[in-house]
Amino acid sequence: MEDEYLKTIERHKAGTKGNRGVDTLAQMFGNLVKIMDETNADILGDLFQGAITYGENGQFLTPEPICQMMAKMNLPTEKTELEGRRTVDDPCCGSGRMLLAAAQIQPN
Repeated sequence: MEDEYLKTIERHKAGTKGNRGVDTLAQMFGNLVKIMDETNADILGDLFQGAITYGENGQFLTPEPICQMMAKMNLPTEKTELEGRRTVDDPCCGSGRMLLAAAQIQPN
């Protein structure tokens, strides 16, 4: 699909480097990744649900407070010193909100 992508962005490559559409897209993506890294929040999930699908076809993500509540109910907050592999069940793993909440509660 790379050829199709390059054809699509061709019209956005005109102008001064740093002020072109393709440059703005790269800057916005970089900012998005930075914010997600700093906050551990599911920004992409919110964007997907609110600006792309509009909740059509039953595509609603579990609200963050529900994910946090479920993680708090099921995971210890202290370091457990448990050895070996541990898993978290995210039955509908869309954007990974359950996994993000679990990692906030039990980063160890």
